[in-house]
Amino acid sequence: MCIENVVPNHERTRVVFVLESPYRAEVESGYPLAGASGVEVSRVLNETGATKIPSGIPFGQYLTESKDDRFAIINCSSKPMDKKTYSYFPPDKISAPSDIDSIAFIRRNPWVAPKRRKSKTISDCQESLIKQFGLTWSSIDSNTEGLLIIACGRLSQGFLESIGFKKPFYVPHPSRNQWRYRNNKSHVARLKRKISRKL
Repeated sequence: MCIENVVPNHERTRVVFVLESPYRAEVESGYPLAGASGVEVSRVLNETGATKIPSGIPFGQYLTESKDDRFAIINCSSKPMDKKTYSYFPPDKISAPSDIDSIAFIRRNPWVAPKRRKSKTISDCQESLIKQFGLTWSSIDSNTEGLLIIACGRLSQGFLESIGFKKPFYVPHPSRNQWRYRNNKSHVARLKRKISRKL
């Protein structure tokens, strides 16, 4: 089972949220940025005045239903990279890939380039993931000029840089209330300003 990206209209997209991969809430709902992470993104977007998403509605649900073509959500991987996610579901719903241990290791250590990995197995796995991410991105749109590309988390930042985006705008991942942490408030404040200017 893969969780598809949400890109209502790539020709009109102005803001792209790039995240790591689906978690439990995304697998249950069938769309990205579900659960608490999605609710947090909705809250911040509402505070910019760009959206009026009802309280408690995850951004992935809003975008899937509203087709607000100013936005897009793209995951680095359409399948969970967190090994624990697979334990919540029966194998007939979603089963872990054979290389899940390598994927989980890459997830925990996203900054090491494939060629610098000591393990060829992990290096090959990472190169495969990055290649697939690049293909996913190019199939959505090759023209990124003028887009606000938001890397949510270090893995997303690393994957974007690996396919040629030298300085994507970084914010911590919205999971686990990270956008509310005092030391992350400056990231979120800059995010709000950039979204307000872009829209």
